[in-house]
Amino acid sequence: MDSDRADSRGRHRFVAWWGWARRRTVTRVLGFGVLCAVLGLLVVGGSSYLRIGTLLHDRVPVELSHQVLAQVAQLQSDVQDAERGQRGYVITGDEQYLAPYTRALVCIPDTVAQLGTLVAGDPQQQATLDQLRAPLSAKLTELAETVALRREQGFAAAEQVVATNRGADDMASIENGITAMRAHEQQKLQDQLVASAAAATQTRRVILWGSLAAALLVVLGAGWMIRKVASAGNSVTTTAKAIIAGQPDPVADQPHRAGLVELAEMAQTVDAATESVLAARDEAVQASQAKAAFLATMSHEIRTPMNAVIGMTGLLLDTPLTTEQREYVTTVRDSGEALLVIINDILDFSKIESGQMELEDTTFELRDCIDSALALVAVPAAAKGLELVAVIDPACPPMLRGDVTRLRQILVNLLSNAVKFTASGEVVVTVGAQDTGTDGVRLSLAVRDTGIGIPADRLDRLFRSFSQVDTSTTRVYGGTGLGLAISRHLAHAMGGDITVDSREGYGSTFTVTALLHVAAHTPGDGTGALTGHRVLVVDDNATNRTVLHAQLTGWGLTCTTVPSGADALALLNTGADFDAALLDLHMPDLDGISLAGHIRSAPGIGNLPLLLLSSVTHRLQPDEKELFAATMSKPVRPATLLTTLRHLIDPESADHDHPAAARASAPATRLRVLLAEDNQINQKVAQTMITKLGHHVDTVADGREAVDAVARADYDIVLMDMQMPVMDGLAATRHIRAHVPADRQPRIIAMTANALAEDRAACHAAGMDAFLAKPVRLTDLGHAQPDTATAAPAVASREAAIRARLFDITGPDPEPAERQLLARLLTSFTSKTPALLDTLAELLTRGEPTAVREHAHKIKGSAINLGATTLAAQCAAIENAAWNGTVLDPDNAIPPLREELAQLVPAMTTVAADLTHQAAPVAALAS
Repeated sequence: MDSDRADSRGRHRFVAWWGWARRRTVTRVLGFGVLCAVLGLLVVGGSSYLRIGTLLHDRVPVELSHQVLAQVAQLQSDVQDAERGQRGYVITGDEQYLAPYTRALVCIPDTVAQLGTLVAGDPQQQATLDQLRAPLSAKLTELAETVALRREQGFAAAEQVVATNRGADDMASIENGITAMRAHEQQKLQDQLVASAAAATQTRRVILWGSLAAALLVVLGAGWMIRKVASAGNSVTTTAKAIIAGQPDPVADQPHRAGLVELAEMAQTVDAATESVLAARDEAVQASQAKAAFLATMSHEIRTPMNAVIGMTGLLLDTPLTTEQREYVTTVRDSGEALLVIINDILDFSKIESGQMELEDTTFELRDCIDSALALVAVPAAAKGLELVAVIDPACPPMLRGDVTRLRQILVNLLSNAVKFTASGEVVVTVGAQDTGTDGVRLSLAVRDTGIGIPADRLDRLFRSFSQVDTSTTRVYGGTGLGLAISRHLAHAMGGDITVDSREGYGSTFTVTALLHVAAHTPGDGTGALTGHRVLVVDDNATNRTVLHAQLTGWGLTCTTVPSGADALALLNTGADFDAALLDLHMPDLDGISLAGHIRSAPGIGNLPLLLLSSVTHRLQPDEKELFAATMSKPVRPATLLTTLRHLIDPESADHDHPAAARASAPATRLRVLLAEDNQINQKVAQTMITKLGHHVDTVADGREAVDAVARADYDIVLMDMQMPVMDGLAATRHIRAHVPADRQPRIIAMTANALAEDRAACHAAGMDAFLAKPVRLTDLGHAQPDTATAAPAVASREAAIRARLFDITGPDPEPAERQLLARLLTSFTSKTPALLDTLAELLTRGEPTAVREHAHKIKGSAINLGATTLAAQCAAIENAAWNGTVLDPDNAIPPLREELAQLVPAMTTVAADLTHQAAPVAALAS
């Protein structure tokens, strides 16, 4: 009984084991294949490991022999150096010949000691070395004796010792010993090489046969595994294709639909999974469409209140405010502008993600694109004392075709980052182009800075969305983390990319590439008057010198560059003749102003026209201005530099080419404007802005009313909102274009919160003349007017700057009460500012950064609101230094402020008197 039960249990165990073994799963099949591969690798790897160990062991005596040969050669060289130095000294008596002798005396004992250590295991070499010690010691003794005799008794005494041939015999013994040691080691090396070759051959055989065996094992296992998996996968694939085609599962009713358990289960669930995927795909398409609609709606809904915030604060700043009130309003407006930038970044990012980003294709001037981008960061760069330079390869096409707005957006983003993260040094833009055939060109823009750089382990975070290099809660630099991500997406859309090369503490270089088209360009002859003239450039910055030299020589000028004022004076004093000189303001030892003073006082060169290149915030004193024929702010725009040089070198030609360059245009006639806007807040903002521009405005609440108004009366401009009840702006525009006679057609300008490219295209297709994205600013409205609209008066002096600012505040025709208010503001400023400067000087003396910053900010705000831009820039420099924790020396900071105020007081007094006693409009006063 017990034996029967035991047999029964054994049979049950065998049946259970056999069933488990036949149950083929993916894990077991793959495990078998992996096991085959591992066994093969173990065979090859184990044999290779053992053979490599043997080879490494055999390598030790080879390396030892090489070391012995090196020391033998060193000993021979040292002995020869000693003999050569002794011989030179004995013959000449010059101590300098003893240098190799003295050095050899120090090296020879060390070399002999190292040889003794290396040959300790070789009795033959030890014996040879012991035999070598005696003649080596005798030779050194003979050399020392002759040197001593030559030094003490002269050449004849030393020659007698040399004539005995003791040294020659010892040298021969030394050479024989060295030759014997070298021959012995070389023979050992030969024997070791033969042994190594035999070992290598054996190792190759082991690896070859082991690899073949492992490969065979892996092939057999992999073939079996592939056959099993493929048969099961084919079943699943057949089922999936049937489901996608809408057919029933062809093997659903088969009892064994796959050879592997997991794939069989997968095949049973593939029907529902595939149907779920198809349903999810349909939902994703619908979600993408909903996202696009949501994006357009959010653009409109966000920009509508932002239009009120920025527009109303802008209008509020044009009203009489106390200093504190103006500071509060300015903060609100600047915060709104910052929020608008963030909103634009997010909208751009959303458009990119949804695939709605479309690029424009317009013709633009490359130099103008670069210069306009540099101008946007010139002020913050100047405030930090940074050199801002652009280097454009002359081979670049001057006119290109592409999306200049997006290209400028990328460049401004890179420049802003460079200025933000650079405390001192320079920011350089290098522009190059590579021809891609037909009319294509690959444009390359590299922005290099000397800033803080980026750690190597943080480079991968740069182009991630919503990511910052510094993620700590105490990070110094702000931002959304979208700028570089959007810029890279835009670069990709233009067929290029953005790369970065950075070293922490040394700066970074961001390079953006884009595929553009070459546009037709007809070069002008504006440089003809400069050809053949000579110009001197004095600048300590090598990059600036290179850029200016390339620009000037490209215009036909002969350009000479020097790095300092002293070099310039030395060159001029030699009689070198120049037609003009460009002087950098900030140079070590001798700055531009001091250099100009030396030139003016020097005989023969005192009449040389001088052009000063300075930062945008620097102000010259009256006596300093007299030294220069012209001044320009960095970064220098080539067009402005060209015009200025033509005026300096050939005034008659320049005046002939630009007869109206210095004349300010007169204000335009009053225009009749129709505003079509359904939002009451936006109506109020736009009405106030248009009135400020001096025009008459009528308002309607929807497109149908706009159509009726245009039919009843003639309007110069129609500001048309796109989204309005009853009839939207697009439909109203199409109706006006179709039914209003050509001689009564107004200029229609879209004014909408929808800022997408599709919206611009829709406006253009409907017949609109221009497009203004909300929030709309006063300057935007002014630029969108016809050519007859008011142009800002030219500012050529402090008084003209003040009048121009008052014109911006009140418009062309202020009321008497407004003139009286402006006069009081000017009088109050001139009377109260001296006391404010006294307080600022006291705060600087006490060294209180926070109080200095706040007080300088107050003075700056008052000054800039009244057109005192130079005084405002001086206060801004003090404020910026205080933000960085630096309190400037009052003896250096305050006197320039007082001098500028002394120049402002008579100008403001004159303007205040005109406002008080004359009824003339501000526009007339400013012209």
